[in-house]
Amino acid sequence: MFRVLSSHQLISSALHLKITTQYDPISGQGRLPRQHWGGELLKDLPVASFTELLRDEGALLHLLTTLESVGLMLVKEVPKEEGQIELLHCIKQFSGQGGDTRLADSFHVARQLRESHPSHFDALTQTLVQFTDKGVEEGVGFYTRTRRPIIT
Repeated sequence: MFRVLSSHQLISSALHLKITTQYDPISGQGRLPRQHWGGELLKDLPVASFTELLRDEGALLHLLTTLESVGLMLVKEVPKEEGQIELLHCIKQFSGQGGDTRLADSFHVARQLRESHPSHFDALTQTLVQFTDKGVEEGVGFYTRTRRPIIT
């Protein structure tokens, strides 16, 4: 049976398991420290089993803390009808040529750019770029337009 836990219960469990957090139990605010990564993560990609996530609170906590700190985790054996939280979901891997997925930690890339090419980093933090998005979501049309730097 699947049990829904509040964020406070999950963080309390994390603290009980001695996971280092920047969580303040009085205010209820806090985050796990971020772990920036490069291509080396693909050699040891965090993986979870969907079935195990439903049965084991420790596995669920590990998934949530990994998503909070690393931002990426591969969940295997997900049934097609599931997926209430969909970050990046692939039902069937493409078997032909092409279709490669490339993942990157944008915070890690930004830090490397700031260190190796400070003028390029400054341009991306100071130059306003127009973003436009138009579509339909849940039967409601939307159109948004904003101007902001690429890196904020």
